[in-house]
Amino acid sequence: MLPPTAGLSQEQRDRTEMAFQHRRGVRELTRETIRDARVANRQQSSSPGVRNRFPSTSSTDENESGTDGEAGEGERDKFKCLYLLVETAVAVRQREKEADELPV
Repeated sequence: MLPPTAGLSQEQRDRTEMAFQHRRGVRELTRETIRDARVANRQQSSSPGVRNRFPSTSSTDENESGTDGEAGEGERDKFKCLYLLVETAVAVRQREKEADELPV
């Protein structure tokens, strides 16, 4: 019985190692992003004065929403986790594109 790689060229056999390295790189990027998001979430949730930065929108005056219409730093922090995930997805796609463009 022939080994499973009998009909493959050396280049094709090396591709599995490259694919493994690529997957490992993606895993590392994902771990980094999740770790950064957790740190950002901890910093945001443990900061004092959060209630002062985000005033209540339940007001007797329906025209008053409690915001100035400007996205302050606190508003941007809400979406930091989402931004980091999108950033990771872009990095993963770029790596996949680069891996596809490698000469065979």
